[in-house]
Amino acid sequence: MIINANQQSCKGAALLMENLFATGTYQKNKLLDSRIKQIKDIIKSRMKWDEKRREFTRHGVVAKFHADNQYETDYVGLNSYLHSLGLLVPLARIDYKELKNENDDVLKKIAEFQMPLEQYVKMNPNKQGKVNTPDIDLSHQTDNDIILIWKQVKKAMAETQAIIDKARENMLKCQLLQSERKLTCFYGSVSLLTKDPSFDVVSIFKTLGSEFLIHYSKPDLQKIIGEYIPNGWLTINEVNQYRDLKSNGTKFYLMDLETEIKQNNMLWGMKMRAAQKYRSKKALELEFENLL
Repeated sequence: MIINANQQSCKGAALLMENLFATGTYQKNKLLDSRIKQIKDIIKSRMKWDEKRREFTRHGVVAKFHADNQYETDYVGLNSYLHSLGLLVPLARIDYKELKNENDDVLKKIAEFQMPLEQYVKMNPNKQGKVNTPDIDLSHQTDNDIILIWKQVKKAMAETQAIIDKARENMLKCQLLQSERKLTCFYGSVSLLTKDPSFDVVSIFKTLGSEFLIHYSKPDLQKIIGEYIPNGWLTINEVNQYRDLKSNGTKFYLMDLETEIKQNNMLWGMKMRAAQKYRSKKALELEFENLL
């Protein structure tokens, strides 16, 4: 670890932050992150208006557009349907922010079911720690040259991000930060913050009943898509009957070809498993019993 005159007064997590800036690791990470985003925008702007996918075979990279539609969900209706299948409790999640803003009385009612709070650290750079991320001019570079730069920048950023992630882990272990909640250094400050609370939905179900969860919880859509549909316990059509399409959109992706192949294989496997396992009653019963 590099120590300079400015670091003499820093302790614990603040010293870890100071070192990230003194070595230039933090600044380099931010600059690389900005360049990745800029390169992605450049490649996106060079795609033809009717081009959905382009493969850069030489570098093993693919650029593509993917559907990103926006829906409005009838959560009460969907929760009621999930309850009829025995899937309400395994999928229910309490949205803390929504209840805090719209129904504080309900939030007080479930306060006793709050799970232990998770903590995280946040670095807050000051003027000395501010990172400038100027635009890069790649207008004279070919697409393949730009993709090569993207791969190099992506690899370099992964290296700096690993160092920063490790520093954050060590900051969380800092007893001084746990006590003071905020520590300062030459480049800014590091704060100890808490994530939004989560709740024990099984205990809420046992104490307040299914109607409470039906009206005040939301199903975990990621779990539905990643686990329940592949296991044949639900179909996307069953979920979509409670969702209204509000807008059609697309999202642009720039990724390694290997990553795309893995994603496609995973999706294909999910579809095959879903077709073979569609709604095993025994599996549903076991899922619910394991929770209770």
